[in-house]
Amino acid sequence: MAETEPRVSHYFHSKGIRLGLPVSGTFELTRRCNFDCKMCYVHTTNTANDRELTTEEWLELAETAKKNGMLFLLLTGGEPLLRKDFPVLYESLAQMGFIISINSNGSLITDEILSLFDRYPPCRINISLYGGSEEIYENLCGNRKFGVVRENIQKLKARGISVRLNCTFNRYNVTEIERIYQIASELDVVVKPSSYMYPPLRAKGETGGNDARLTSQDAAKANLLCRRLTYSEDAMREKAKQLMRLEPPDCGEEEGEGVRCRAGRSTFWVTFDGRMLPCGMMTEPVVSLRETPFEEAWKIIREKTAEIRLPKACRTCKNKEICNVCAAMCYTETGSFSEKPQYICDMIDAIVEEYKSYHAE
Repeated sequence: MAETEPRVSHYFHSKGIRLGLPVSGTFELTRRCNFDCKMCYVHTTNTANDRELTTEEWLELAETAKKNGMLFLLLTGGEPLLRKDFPVLYESLAQMGFIISINSNGSLITDEILSLFDRYPPCRINISLYGGSEEIYENLCGNRKFGVVRENIQKLKARGISVRLNCTFNRYNVTEIERIYQIASELDVVVKPSSYMYPPLRAKGETGGNDARLTSQDAAKANLLCRRLTYSEDAMREKAKQLMRLEPPDCGEEEGEGVRCRAGRSTFWVTFDGRMLPCGMMTEPVVSLRETPFEEAWKIIREKTAEIRLPKACRTCKNKEICNVCAAMCYTETGSFSEKPQYICDMIDAIVEEYKSYHAE
């Protein structure tokens, strides 16, 4: 089953971009986690000196963001449920009227948390599912929690809470794709798959590469398999025909395109220590909310985001209409927004070839 964005969300984000409003925010409550996943973009074991925003600071920030237009709020980490004040934070944020979603690994959902969700149901909980066995969890995450996570998903579903499985496939769990889709079917939940993994720039300060990710060719094969498990055969064949007709766009522009997604245009991200970013995968542009009022920080982020230009080569690429390359990908891959990320190019080329082969079959 494929996921579609609610029309109301699309409407408000489109309006937010036109009016320059921060319609949606992500609060990265902590970068601490009880898992130690080999591919994580933010988690690090060196958190002893982290100065996380306090309960009061997060709530003050939320009030200000609400006054400036924020409707949608994503709570993430690390693992957000590790914060001892999570119940207090969540209840207060829910009472402010936000449409709240939560990113979690699903292992820390206690009876207290379930009771909290009974009183204030979240819009959705996005559970990262890393595989279909304890062995995969131990090898990839250093934690045998598969059974606990599956049981907690069932508990959430029993309460009528919307659950989505976020699944990032890499060289440690690529063999689990069909198993994960089988689990999703059994639990009646949607899967959001990805075979691309960002370089862990924020965790390690390094661009270009991720030790756990697939080769571009294997990522393409995983991409096709996920789509075959999601869409009908007719839909797959139509997509293959579309890809076989791709032509380079007729474009004489010399400058690269600006940011195409919502990052820094209607959405923002606040790190555990109070820095505003357009997107959590980036390290710049960045403004400290401990030193700069929210309204001014958002204005700076919008202006700096508007200055970003993607690679010129992307404008005339024959795969332009199907490639989801973004500023964060370019920056984490190359250290520059305007430099072509070769891994992405190779992966998209490989995806097109995989579809063509599929259609030929």
